[in-house]
Amino acid sequence: MIKLPQEYWIHIGQIDTTDLIKTGLFGVPVDTSWSEIMKLWPGVLLGVFILIGAILYGIWWLFRNRLPPADRRIAFSADAHQPAFSTEQIRRAVAYEARQIVDDALFEKLILVTLVSLCFAQVLVGVQATDLELVAGVALVVIVNTMLSHWLARRGFGMAFTMQQFFVLLGVNSLLMLVYSVLRRTLGDLVVITNAIFFVVLFSLLITMFDRYRQVYLMRFSTREIPAQEIDGQFGARDKDPD
Repeated sequence: MIKLPQEYWIHIGQIDTTDLIKTGLFGVPVDTSWSEIMKLWPGVLLGVFILIGAILYGIWWLFRNRLPPADRRIAFSADAHQPAFSTEQIRRAVAYEARQIVDDALFEKLILVTLVSLCFAQVLVGVQATDLELVAGVALVVIVNTMLSHWLARRGFGMAFTMQQFFVLLGVNSLLMLVYSVLRRTLGDLVVITNAIFFVVLFSLLITMFDRYRQVYLMRFSTREIPAQEIDGQFGARDKDPD
């Protein structure tokens, strides 16, 4: 009900809202300044502002008096209302995720990063790689990053999302992009440096965040049990504290 009329308005009708307001509501040419319109129609503009204020006040009153109380306070952090996970829950989630590289999470990560990258490649200026080349490059980056994430988990990174992991992936992806740029240069195709930096940061951020919330998901909802001896085999007795 909202999106389809908006798409028609923007892409099919190609209607300029400000021009429509000037010509349809105030009956003035489109090149008339808003200061002149305010002088010609001061009462209309005042009425519009009063109407908008009344609508906003009505919405606020409705939310305050008719809706049930909030379940939790407003927060801007995605982790503000996460449950408190025990060390054992973290160790089991990390151990389960680090057991094998090729699994459903890898394919989900491949699809996610590939689709986002293809979307950006369509709008960025100077991207010369074909869709097939981009898919192959994304697959290589995701697989290498996943292998590295598993290695980091085995080294004792309890929660996947850490600034250390992000910067490690950023360095590795920068190296991969440098190798790719050199290969493209030998073939006579130059890589736009701004696009290269953008994709490096994009890959590193998406993969890091995916790994983080994949483990949060496992800690919250996974019911598969991993024997304690398998956890010790994954991390070793030296790594009792995953943080």
